[in-house]
Amino acid sequence: MTSPYPPSTKTATLSILLLSDTHSTTLLPKTFPLPPTDILIHAGDLTTTSTFNEHLSTFSLLASSPAPLKLVIPGNHDLTLDADYWLSGKKPAGYDFGLGEANKGKGAEERKRDVEKVRELWMGKKAREKGIMFLEGEGLHVIPIPVPDGSKERGKGEVHLKVWASPFTPAFCGWAFAYPRTEDRFNAPHGKAPIPDFPGVDIVVTHGPPKGVLDLVVGGPTGDTVEAGCESLARATERVRPRLHVFGHIHEGYGVLRMDWGRGVRVRKGTGRGEQEEEVEVRRIDISEGGGKGMGDGKEGGGGVDGPLRWGEETLFVNAAIMNVDYEPLNAPWVVKLDLPIVDEE
Repeated sequence: MTSPYPPSTKTATLSILLLSDTHSTTLLPKTFPLPPTDILIHAGDLTTTSTFNEHLSTFSLLASSPAPLKLVIPGNHDLTLDADYWLSGKKPAGYDFGLGEANKGKGAEERKRDVEKVRELWMGKKAREKGIMFLEGEGLHVIPIPVPDGSKERGKGEVHLKVWASPFTPAFCGWAFAYPRTEDRFNAPHGKAPIPDFPGVDIVVTHGPPKGVLDLVVGGPTGDTVEAGCESLARATERVRPRLHVFGHIHEGYGVLRMDWGRGVRVRKGTGRGEQEEEVEVRRIDISEGGGKGMGDGKEGGGGVDGPLRWGEETLFVNAAIMNVDYEPLNAPWVVKLDLPIVDEE
C-alpha cells in the first residue's frame, strides 16, 4: 500500500504538541509555558473526578498554549462530559477519588447543570476564541489549516487535516465512555463507530490504545504484564494506516512506537513503563521530509522513530500520558513534525 498522492504533490510541515492524561495538573515539569506548535492535541482524561474546578485548570493550561488550533477529546475520568453517564447518577466502582462526595445528594436537575456548565466551558465562545476545538462524540473531522509560516510553502493554499476521534475505551470498573471489551466497535459492517479505510484518515485520536501497542500494565499478584488495549481498535488501525495515532489512558505505556505494516517491524522510543529515561522539557519526533534516516531494517543501530514517514506503509503511535502510574506528572509532552499535502488555492 503506497501513498495516494503523486511524488510531485506539494506538502507543508506541521508541528503538533501531544498531551494526554493530564488529570487537571498544571505542574508539567519544566514545560511551562507549553512549547509553540501549529497544533495541540489532548487525548483525554482532562480531569481526575470531573469537577468543574478541575476542568477549569486544564482549560487554562491548554488556553495558555500559543498553538492556534487545539484539538481536545475527553477520557473515562471526564464523567460530566459523558452526559448519559452523569445524568444516570453512575460512578466508578471501587474508586473513591472523592467521587462519592462530589455526587452525593445530587438530583437530576443539578446533574443536568453540571453537564451544561462543562459543555459550555469546552464548546462555548471562550473556547473558540482560544482556538480550542472539542471533538465531540466519535467520527471524522476534516479541518482546513492555512499553510504554517514556518513551512517552506508558507502562504500557498492550505492543508485539510483529516482527524478521526473517539473518547471511548473498553469498560473498566464503571468509568465513563465505555463499551464492552468484546465489541468490534471500530470496524464495518457491525461497528458503532467504524473508522474510514485508508487513505481516509491522517490522524487517529483515541483515549485508549490499540491492543499490543504501548498498552502493557502490571496486573495480578504475580506481577504479570497484560495488554490492556482494544482488539477492535488494533484491527482498525492496521486497516486505516493513519500517519499518526495518539492516545493515553495506560500511563505505564508512555512512549512512541513506529510500525512498518508490511514487514511487521517495530521501533520504539521511551521506556513504555511510564518512567522517564531522562528529565527533558519535551520529546521531539520528526517524521517529515526533513527528519532522520527512518526505520532502516529495524535492527539495533539500523534506524529509529525519526525520518520521513511512508504513509500507507508506516504509522507512528504515541502514548502521550503525562502522568505515570502513580499519578505523578513526570512524563514529558511529545512534539511531532509531519507533512501533509497542500490543497492549492484556485
